[in-house]
Amino acid sequence: MNSFFSNKKLHIKSSLFLAVGLSLIGCNDADDKETQDYGNAKIEWNNTVGDMDISISDSESSYYHYSNNDQKYNISSLKYYITNIILEGNNNNYEDAVQVNINKADGVYLIDESNENSQNILLNNIPTGTYNKISFTVGVPEEIVQSGASGGVLDPSSGEALFWNWNAGYIGFSIEGKTQETYSAEHDHSGDHHSTHNSTTEDHSGHNHSTIATHDAKTTISAKGAVTSDNKFSFHIGGWRNIEPLEGETTKFVNNVKNISINLDQDLIISKDAQENIYISTDIQTLFSQAQVDFSKQNVIHSPVDGASFANVMDQIFTVKNAE
Repeated sequence: MNSFFSNKKLHIKSSLFLAVGLSLIGCNDADDKETQDYGNAKIEWNNTVGDMDISISDSESSYYHYSNNDQKYNISSLKYYITNIILEGNNNNYEDAVQVNINKADGVYLIDESNENSQNILLNNIPTGTYNKISFTVGVPEEIVQSGASGGVLDPSSGEALFWNWNAGYIGFSIEGKTQETYSAEHDHSGDHHSTHNSTTEDHSGHNHSTIATHDAKTTISAKGAVTSDNKFSFHIGGWRNIEPLEGETTKFVNNVKNISINLDQDLIISKDAQENIYISTDIQTLFSQAQVDFSKQNVIHSPVDGASFANVMDQIFTVKNAE
């Protein structure tokens, strides 16, 4: 009888010690979570031509000198998608969550030179610490395209989304303007530069989407229906997947979505309840130079395969001016 009560007391004591131990562990876990502080960062995108800021007023900007071929051009529209923003540090990593559905497109940003608000991206709830690298994606990647109908800046029905069709996906980078050069078809050796116009098709989402039809001519109609004459240019860089052509066909679809990674010029220190700033410059002069643009030979890019030469140099046009 005494042995029974003795064992029962021992069991009660053991259970008590176990409960207290688990409680202390739980408290420690809670304390760890409570001690993790967060801050914010704002990314400001500055679009430039070399050292000059792009300033679009009314329908176009002033002319810029393009030294490669002693040509001049101006810019009437500049837009591009940024997503999958990641900050990396020695002990910390932060990823801007991407959540896309028919009502929203969180973590997907459409930078528009004519809309100053679009050039500021606020990153919230970044773990405090030191970061020395930023990564992001230019364009709309496969996982988002395949998610189907999307809202926000990806909604084709809004009139703002840079959407081609489900095969080509979204235009990841779009720039349009005028040049003092006259385009000559006889100098165009790209093999596939034709005029384009909009038609529509309805997919399972219920939205009407633009598709691209081509006709041999010296004038073009842009994605929004604007006629592009010989002294205008329209470069639309997009495509989200590689599709092998059938035998006897030429390649039409390539993946022009590009991941960019840049070391910050100085450490970004995220402090509790504070907002830090990152300044990123997008240089159109470098884009044209590295893609070897010659406006007299090429003034329209409206297909994924033609835009590959631009997409392949995207990693060279972005620089971090400073982080603070």
